[in-house]
Amino acid sequence: MKRFLGSSVTGLCLIFIFFLTLGGRVVSQAPDFPPSPLTPQQITELGLKFSGEDPQEISQSVAELETWFHVLQAKLGGLEGAALGDTLLKLLHQDFLTQYQSEQTRLDQLLKTGNYNCVSSALVYLILGRRLGLTVEAVEVPSHAFCRVLVGSTWVDVETTTAQGWDPGTKKTFHDEFGHVTGYSYVPPGEYTQRQNLDARGLLGLVLQNRCSLLQKQGLFSQAIPLALQRWSFDHSEASLTMLETVYKDAIAVFNNQQNYSEGLSLVSDLISQTGITPSVKKLTLALVTNQCHSWSERQDYTSARELIHVWEEKKVLNPTQVQNLLKTLTENELVTQLPQLTVEQAQERITQALKAGLINDSQSNQFLTWIYSKAIEKLAQEKGYAASVTYIQNLSPALQQLPGLQELHHQLTQAWSASIHNEFAHLWNTGQHEKARQVLKEGLRVLPDSPLLQQDLNRLPQD
Repeated sequence: MKRFLGSSVTGLCLIFIFFLTLGGRVVSQAPDFPPSPLTPQQITELGLKFSGEDPQEISQSVAELETWFHVLQAKLGGLEGAALGDTLLKLLHQDFLTQYQSEQTRLDQLLKTGNYNCVSSALVYLILGRRLGLTVEAVEVPSHAFCRVLVGSTWVDVETTTAQGWDPGTKKTFHDEFGHVTGYSYVPPGEYTQRQNLDARGLLGLVLQNRCSLLQKQGLFSQAIPLALQRWSFDHSEASLTMLETVYKDAIAVFNNQQNYSEGLSLVSDLISQTGITPSVKKLTLALVTNQCHSWSERQDYTSARELIHVWEEKKVLNPTQVQNLLKTLTENELVTQLPQLTVEQAQERITQALKAGLINDSQSNQFLTWIYSKAIEKLAQEKGYAASVTYIQNLSPALQQLPGLQELHHQLTQAWSASIHNEFAHLWNTGQHEKARQVLKEGLRVLPDSPLLQQDLNRLPQD
């Protein structure tokens, strides 16, 4: 029962390894989110909330964005379609966006400082673009995000991290400049397998995902699960489920590595309350229950281990095969520990019970029987001699006598008994006690008539 539990985490615009240390269980309350489609006002408020802004400052940020909108509206009057989308991007970078920072995913910080990354710049472009009459959506590609605008019947990509990002596929110099500034490559529309179109809800989810990534990179692990829960409650998307399970998995990995399996299983219970029993939940549970049972088995606390197995069996998280395998391993460990403390009769009864319950197989049963009887026979040989031990074996049931291990032990003990008789005979003969020597040899051949050594002694005696 080896300990195991791996982890792997991915994040947008960040690559990180996720370890979470929590002092207790995480309990979340599902907030009341507005249904789709979201209005620009709702997107703004949710963007600020998901950015983690102080609730008392949200109104100030809303007012700041309103100022941006009016300034842009005045400058963009009369424009529409491609001209409006392109000029909006240029004016944003000219008047408001100041510096690209790969980790600055928060909308509130963008409004306060002008610093941005792919997600925060895409979000502010989407909000303002929609308010100005554009049809704007988001696009997610590996480790990056940008926007697209519907012009007539054609979608045009917008890389919002640069002023030259309108329709980047048509600009030969764009790729080098963009990659130099942001470190990311533009993924054109033709590469559909790498692109995923998002609505505003999906883009807002990336704000939470990026914040999770950043929190983990900074070591602020206790704040990661609530953000993942918030995203899951917000959209229940496949991406948010993956994020939630990954966050919990790595949180649990820490507890697993600390051998704090009870806290790890508490987190599993929390995850089940959010997602139900998923394949990920099953894998996490099996790993933790296995490791906890191993730990309790080492302390010989088999009762607690069995109770734990049955708890998760009743929850329908562990399947019957897994339960049986865990109980088999636990029973084997228990027998190894407890059989030596029992009489051979008691031990044989315990082995028989385990065999009937299907917790050990015939081969294991035979091994255990050989083990306990061998120890008893060896002890008898030490205390009462070879004769008593050989006689004991010969009086066992035929089934026990057929065990290969006991057959070999019987052979060894018989040889040892034969050798002891030979040694006594030889000593008596060599010291001139010939009659006594003959009597010892005669008695030896009576109890061990097939002994080659004693037959050899008999053949070497001088004839009367």
